[in-house]
Parts: sequence; structure tokens; C-alpha cells
Amino acid sequence: IQALADSKSYFALEALNWCSKNCGDKKLAQLAKKSYKKMSLMGFDTNIDKKEVYAQLLKNSKPLGFWYSCADGNSNISCVFAREKDKGTIQTFFTVFNLQKGPISTFGFDEVTKKDFEVILLRFFKSSLHAKLSVEEGKLIFDTLSSRGWSGKTVIPYEFICWREITYDTNAKEINFHDLLKENLEKNDKAEKLITKILNSDLFSSWYYNCENHQTLSKLVQNIDNYTPDIKQIEQELNATIKEMLADTDYIEKFKEKIYFQCYILKKTNMQNSANILYSATLDTTMLEKLLTHIIKKSVYAHFLQKTESVNATENIFIKKRQRSNDNKNAKEIIKTLEENWSQWI
Repeated sequence: IQALADSKSYFALEALNWCSKNCGDKKLAQLAKKSYKKMSLMGFDTNIDKKEVYAQLLKNSKPLGFWYSCADGNSNISCVFAREKDKGTIQTFFTVFNLQKGPISTFGFDEVTKKDFEVILLRFFKSSLHAKLSVEEGKLIFDTLSSRGWSGKTVIPYEFICWREITYDTNAKEINFHDLLKENLEKNDKAEKLITKILNSDLFSSWYYNCENHQTLSKLVQNIDNYTPDIKQIEQELNATIKEMLADTDYIEKFKEKIYFQCYILKKTNMQNSANILYSATLDTTMLEKLLTHIIKKSVYAHFLQKTESVNATENIFIKKRQRSNDNKNAKEIIKTLEENWSQWI
């Protein structure tokens, strides 16, 4: 902190200001605030436009845009930002955001060829649905999700703090985040009849929770695992859990936001009808409960399937061929019970 103050640089001024507002260590935050005031008294203009400074620093490259994937079951979203340098090479970084927690991992490349960038982009998104966005819309999403990391208890990746600076000469679209996601979405009057088909498509194959990392669902699968498989008992536990989750207004708001983001990406990939059908579920309690039931059943099934199979962590168990092992008898019996009764869901 002291070295930043002694550097007498406008970049140090920005770093000190940020640290004073966002540092989790109160002593460091206080020291940064003191150093910031000291630089101000030395004559540094604290009202300097950061965007203008970075426009000069980044003048030898231009923003290409942002790429975003749909959210997965755990609300994680893949994001890419890229710039093209005057000599034709690409500067880029890749971030995984969580809708609630903000940035959770980042890596980047200072200089790659266009061909290599396209290959990396393809591998990063793999088979997940994704869209290239305008700089303005992409920056709004980027800034919104970034701010959730600063305001929460998430440990922000060091790499993210470094790489985000190459976005500083860009402007975010002036619109509310949720308004952006819901822009041009309409209720589909036939949605209730059509939504099951969409939910069973590959578009939503990753929409299931990791039950062990979910406080409510970890209790559910524990309860199911504690007795001999019986579909009536399983359904009772399931219905009680769904009722509890539907009553949690904070959870439902976050759940709806994930749906809005999914609709946004569907819309950006010319799947407006599917986006409208999914959006309609947020406007109808019965449909929302049906959607949640679908996801919870898939989550429970995935939990016990992973206990009985050799599944690579990067594989999607609803797409990959099953290869059953013999290591969990009770889980296998539960899977058999679920498959006999939940075939329309899983």
C-alpha cells in the first residue's frame, strides 16, 4: 500500500481507491484510504476519468465483444472478452461467473493468433449454448456480475483483477440488468403444453444441482438414502422440499434470474420461441413449480447415478452413455425406483 502511494502514479490512485472500498481487511482498507487522501493532498486529480486514461493505454487495440454461455444448474456462466491488436493478434481472457457470487475463475492470453483464438473459444464453450454479444450489453452483464463478487464473501481471483482492466475503455449499456435480460420477451399462451419438451432437450441437460453443495437438497438426498427405496416416501420428501423452496422468496428471485439469463441467451441465438416459453414459467406459479420439480428430480437422479457410475467430472451424465459400477447397492436400488417412476422427467 505504501509503495503505491510512493509511486506517485495515477494508476496507484485508482488502485488505492478501489482497495479502500473493497478490501476485506479493515486495516489495509484504512491504510489505502489514508494513502489515497495523501495523494489527493499532493495535487493528484481524484476526478480524473478512468475511461480516458485506459483509452490511451489501449489505443493500439479494439474490443471485439463479449461471449456468454447459458447458466448451468449451479448458476455458473462462462464469459469471454477479446480485443484485436493493430497487428492482427488477439488479447483475450476467459472467466466463469456465478450469478450470485460473481467471478470464480479466470485465465487469459496476451497474444494469440485469430485461428488459435477460435480454437480456444470452441474448446472453452464445448457443447454449451453461447452467444456473442455487443460490447455494451456484454459490459453491463460483466459489471453487474463483477459487483456481486466485490459486495459478497467470494474470494475474487487475482487473475480476474488483472485481466478486467482491458475492458476499462468500454461502456455498459444504460439499462437495468433484469430489464436487459427480459427485453423483447413475451408470454406464450401455449407454454404449459410445450415446456416439458424444451426441458427434456439437450438445451437443459446441465440444469441440475450438485446436491452435496446445496443445503436444502443435501438433506433431501440424505433422507432418501436412509431408508429402503419406496417411491411414495421419495415423493413425500420431494414434495416437502419443493414446497419449502417455493416459499423461500429469496431463492425464487434467484431462480427466476437464472431463467431470465437462459431466456436472454436463447433469444440471442435466434431461439425466441423457446425463450418466450421458458419466460412464461416465471409468470405462472403452476408452471414455475413444474419447472422446479423437473430440476429437483434430475438433481436427485444425478446424485444417486454418480454414486453408481464411473462418470468423469466433466461429462454430462444425461448425455454420456452409462457405465455402471457395483459399488453402491442402495443407490442402485434407488436409481431403479426412480427410473421406473420418473421416466418422463429424466
